[in-house]
Amino acid sequence: MRRSALAATFVTGLTCAIIAISVPAKAAPGTAMEERVQARLEAISDNPTTLQRFLTELPKGGDLHQHLSGTVYAESLLQWAAEDGLCITRITFVATPPPCNDTQFPAASVMTDTTTQAQIIGAWSMRQFVPSLSESGHNHFFATFEKFGAAVGTVARSGDALAEVLNDAGRDHVVRVETMLTANSPGGSQLASRLEAQAPNLVATPVGFAQALAILQASGLDATVATAQDQTTEMVSRAEQMMACATTRPKPGCSVDYGLITQANRNAVPSRVFAQLAISFALVDRDPRWDGINIVAPEDGLISLRDYTLHMQMVRFLSEHYPEVKISLHAGELVPGLVPAKDLTTHIRQAVVIAGADRIGHGTAIREQRDSTALLELMRKRGVAVEVALTSSKQILEVTPATSQFQVYRSAGVPVTLATDDAGVARIDLTHEYALALDWFDLDYRDLKELSYAGIQEAFVSPDERRQLLDRLDKAFAAFEKRWQA
Repeated sequence: MRRSALAATFVTGLTCAIIAISVPAKAAPGTAMEERVQARLEAISDNPTTLQRFLTELPKGGDLHQHLSGTVYAESLLQWAAEDGLCITRITFVATPPPCNDTQFPAASVMTDTTTQAQIIGAWSMRQFVPSLSESGHNHFFATFEKFGAAVGTVARSGDALAEVLNDAGRDHVVRVETMLTANSPGGSQLASRLEAQAPNLVATPVGFAQALAILQASGLDATVATAQDQTTEMVSRAEQMMACATTRPKPGCSVDYGLITQANRNAVPSRVFAQLAISFALVDRDPRWDGINIVAPEDGLISLRDYTLHMQMVRFLSEHYPEVKISLHAGELVPGLVPAKDLTTHIRQAVVIAGADRIGHGTAIREQRDSTALLELMRKRGVAVEVALTSSKQILEVTPATSQFQVYRSAGVPVTLATDDAGVARIDLTHEYALALDWFDLDYRDLKELSYAGIQEAFVSPDERRQLLDRLDKAFAAFEKRWQA
């Protein structure tokens, strides 16, 4: 193993993360062109500026695990909050709709106050955050969403967020993005309330799922999904307008292929989770702009821990009604000490075996899974991919190269993709994740290229679209290798 003597600075937006880069001395096996690019990569390993440019220009097949609101940088969120007349609570910096009370100030009032701006950006992201006894990285990270949520809480602002996310991906040479958001959250709450009113605790066990789905269908599930489709049209139209896609000067995001993943909050009461999952499955089944479902929020929450198996059973039940819907689940985003030992041992297995996930997000606790060797082999045979977000795992769970799940899955032949998770909160981009993987695991050029292609191979797209995207990626790599050969 050879460690670079210099530290490389990777600039993302207004912040930078300094990480030491290492490159293996051996060339990657592959084509003659790939070997020449590997030689060039080794030659620039001690030149942070050139190495950054190499990694930025590297074609990246897909970012398949990202949360729409968390991918927007706090600077944009604060600007939107000011434009929309939102209020910000003193001390906690939680954004809320107007009018402002005595404990708040207008977001617009801080546009020339750089000190308060910095405090808000720090509260809304991981910028300059230092873990302490009073607040861990885990708690600070997840708390940001409640603080800035109102700034991206409208359909129009979701469109702005989508435009920003796609533009950032285009500048980062990402071919495909799959981004998560909640579809028609108010509609989900209304359906859940109707379900609770008619049959309290019906979904507390799988026995009641069929009856619960029938109640939701009779209570307006189709209409709720139709509203979600209308909101999707509004959001997408807004994004395309912001990116100027219909003009002669389109922005970078117009070239990025993307899909939407609808999500349910796992730390809600069972009726709310079931109703949102029912909306999610029905929406993906009906609307081709939505490519899959997920279940999100801290996996170590008390409700999530209590109801984890129940949630997996909900996903399994609904997938049997909507068998074409793709499933990606946050699973095993846990480490020893965060939760009781018993909760470390089964979550990934349940996501794969019970829920039938096509992909899982994070999968950090793979070593702690009961009979992990057999589980890894099952995942390999089924082609269950893992969306690994290195920076997210580092910030939230204090994962290190030695404790990372990345090499465990790769060594077992399980498909792996690199993902940003929440680029705005984490203050990163996908280039940063490739740089971190290069540093942590001594990857070579062939490894980076394989990770890039995995981003298309594991995407939730049709066979025809996959072929088209792979063709785009082939051409992008041909041009890249021509520029960067030794």
